[in-house]
Amino acid sequence: MGMGRKSGITSTIITPENTVARSEQYKQSVEFLDSAAEHFDEAIGQLDENIIGFIKKQEKQYLDAIMFYLKRKEQEFKDVLIKLEKKYDEQDAKDIIIQKMRYLIKQLESDGMDAIRRIKQHDQDYRTMRVKVAEIQDD
Repeated sequence: MGMGRKSGITSTIITPENTVARSEQYKQSVEFLDSAAEHFDEAIGQLDENIIGFIKKQEKQYLDAIMFYLKRKEQEFKDVLIKLEKKYDEQDAKDIIIQKMRYLIKQLESDGMDAIRRIKQHDQDYRTMRVKVAEIQDD
């Protein structure tokens, strides 16, 4: 450092007046910091309340939206079930008709087989009677 320049450090002489002034300044600084801390705590508390209120509101809206979605999907599911039941009822009705038709076909086949046996029996009886009639006529 040069000789003509003063150093950046100034020496403070402690005097009773300085001490009282500094003590008063310290008290004011402490009071200011206490007041600022109170305001800061109040602001943080209010911010917490606002955030909690906002989160609760968002949570309620989200849950309401989910419930709406679930109810809509439940109704869609019920509609699909009703359509499926109707389709299966129709299918069951068709199956019942098909089963009745199969039974009728079997019955007709059985009756047809019985009719063919009777026709063959009648034909056999007819031939036997013709032979007997022919024998009687020959006598």
